[in-house]
Amino acid sequence: IYSIVNEHAFAAFTGLISFVLGLAMVASSAILNGGMRGRLRWLGLAAVAGGLWTISNSTICQIFFDRSVLISFTGYSCFFILPLLVIGFLLTYDTFANVTFMRILYWIALAADVAVLILQISGIIYWSKLLWIVHCEVITILISTLIISIIKHQAIGRREMDIYIAIILISAFIAADIIRYYVFRPDDGIVKYSVYGLFIMLIYLTYSVINVIRDNFVQETRSRVYKELAFTDGMTHIGNRSAYEAAMENARSMPSASGYIMIADLNNLKYINDTYGHLFGDEVLSKIAGIINANLNGRGIAGRFG
Repeated sequence: IYSIVNEHAFAAFTGLISFVLGLAMVASSAILNGGMRGRLRWLGLAAVAGGLWTISNSTICQIFFDRSVLISFTGYSCFFILPLLVIGFLLTYDTFANVTFMRILYWIALAADVAVLILQISGIIYWSKLLWIVHCEVITILISTLIISIIKHQAIGRREMDIYIAIILISAFIAADIIRYYVFRPDDGIVKYSVYGLFIMLIYLTYSVINVIRDNFVQETRSRVYKELAFTDGMTHIGNRSAYEAAMENARSMPSASGYIMIADLNNLKYINDTYGHLFGDEVLSKIAGIINANLNGRGIAGRFG
């Protein structure tokens, strides 16, 4: 047991962290808005699949869980679906989405996964005889990412370039295992360098999660501020004419709605401004607007119409 743990502890730990972090990203994607939601979901699913694949390949699982067939099935399934998830993640960026070849590659990978699953379940051909399919997909992703990053390097932002570099490094480590598998035919399994690629992916995931959360917070805060500036009167801090028009439009779209529109005018405002000054007049407007707004008590909307 000590020998097995000592040999596979790093792979199992890396896979577990990737699995947990991937689940957290998938859960986080449900509360985000915009394009970040899909991007984070694809990235989280890729992290989950990579983590399960790494854990399954480390024989530590068999020490605690005597279901070797289930573990093997899980590991192979995640290995075959991993390229599809990576392509799906890349397609959330316009640079890749605008490349027809990448979209075609996605559907080819999906069809291949479905076909392999059917062949496996039916017992016609087993996973180990079809590893070359994933190997071809990984090599294709590596070459495509390299070519696209070179051709479109001027149009790629710094953060997007970081993603390209991460994908290239991860694919390169997996490609190293592929070469090792075909050239040396190792007895200690086909996974050796891929674990380090997954470790790099974890570092990138952490970096990406922090950036996504920060960007989403900044975007929501900016939207809230802009909305407040657009629909709030700067002096009285109640709704402005735009807010009134928006409320009226909303009421018109609800035929069953009922209510009242009250328009109030402050008497002798010119006399107040001329006698006490415009600053005092502004304070009078603000005080009265506050009184009206407070007495509505959430039953209506107060606004400065003119």
